[in-house]
Amino acid sequence: MGRLLRGFKYELHTHWKEVLQAYRATAACETPHRSVSHLDWDLLYTRYEDLAYQAYCDKASQSRSRLTMMHYGGSKSFAQYQYELRDIKTGQLSGRIDVYPRTHHRTMGEWVFETRERHVSIK
Repeated sequence: MGRLLRGFKYELHTHWKEVLQAYRATAACETPHRSVSHLDWDLLYTRYEDLAYQAYCDKASQSRSRLTMMHYGGSKSFAQYQYELRDIKTGQLSGRIDVYPRTHHRTMGEWVFETRERHVSIK
């Protein structure tokens, strides 16, 4: 569900950029995306034009570009994974080496990018 929402938000933002470049600001406001009502498009257009929102997007883009490796842990924190992988009998939390494969595997069990080599080298 989250992936669908993220994709839809991306599609809306891309539509706004394309219309803005092609027709200028006035037409962008009057040309809503096919899946959005005029009222909702006006709200989105206002949000996209907001300088604070644009600064937020720029900062997020810069942060995302600095990532050295992707992980597939979702919205859970590493501490939550560590807690879930703990030893039930003793309550001992698992170490980073045990958490690493859990957060760097895809759902099909394959490693994400070059993370397998890193895991082997730290183990």
